Amino acid sequence: GTSTLVTTREPGAGRLLGFGWWELARNTLFAHIAHLSRFQVRPDAQGRNLGRVQLAGMHRIARGMAGIELCELAYRSGTGVSRFYAAGGYVEVGRRPGAVRAGPADDRDSVLMMRRVDGGDLIYDGRG
Repeated sequence: GTSTLVTTREPGAGRLLGFGWWELARNTLFAHIAHLSRFQVRPDAQGRNLGRVQLAGMHRIARGMAGIELCELAYRSGTGVSRFYAAGGYVEVGRRPGAVRAGPADDRDSVLMMRRVDGGDLIYDGRG
């Protein structure tokens, strides 16, 4: 597949404040999905709304990618990021209980969230 790096930099000095990247699948069945592989804002730059601005910028980039209709991400439960991503339009669509071993006796869920690249509602076709 391919990856697209998106950065947020400080005006003027250009100091890196945050980054994220989209990964596209090699499998044609998933070619319409951009996977948010990594998303970070510098700890010393947090609390300034940069995460929301950066996520909106990531969606703008995804809208410009040919054929992309859905954005997805996975996160480790217990980190408190679910509200952040929900505010960005993401909906929880799956969970793998205990799939992430964060440390000894510290298993977490891997949570899958998705959103339409155009911000519209996700529609489940019911075919199971």
